[in-house]
Amino acid sequence: MLRAMTPWALISGEQCDPKARCALEVASELEARGISVGGVVQRSRGSDGAKSSELVRVAGGARVPLAQEGIAPRGASEEAFCSYAFRLDAFAQARRWLEEDLADRRVLILGDLSKLEVAGRGHAESLRRALSLGEERLLVLTVRTSQLGYLMGNYALESDPVASLQLPDGPGERRAFVDALLRFLERR
Repeated sequence: MLRAMTPWALISGEQCDPKARCALEVASELEARGISVGGVVQRSRGSDGAKSSELVRVAGGARVPLAQEGIAPRGASEEAFCSYAFRLDAFAQARRWLEEDLADRRVLILGDLSKLEVAGRGHAESLRRALSLGEERLLVLTVRTSQLGYLMGNYALESDPVASLQLPDGPGERRAFVDALLRFLERR
């Protein structure tokens, strides 16, 4: 079993977009304080009523389509999970972005972690890699609350997070989360 060595922080909630929006705002606040941030988040896309999502690179905002609800996978490049067809090349791109960000980013964000990662798919490989980085990085995970216990068990997240934020958050909670991350990074 993998033993988590990388310090981690947590943004949890049930809906994907609020967690992604929060993670991007946290990244922006850290960058404004001189902390380099990389990684990837998952966001809904399109306004035509169809449920689809994309991966967004934290550093620079590049995007790739990730999943479409209600369609069958189109060949070996897609995988069905729950009611979505996921593009496997999107997860491969997320791994490449993560590897590139390791060169010069002090904080890495990885999300949205949920049932797919509990099953060892999706971002599972990226998560294992990020958890093996050691003490020199801080990993911020965005996790579906209902899957947090399973993820903690499957990925040996034995220590408490450096900081955690449950969405929806109240006044001042996000600021306190960022301040806790900054205090932790200052001690490194």
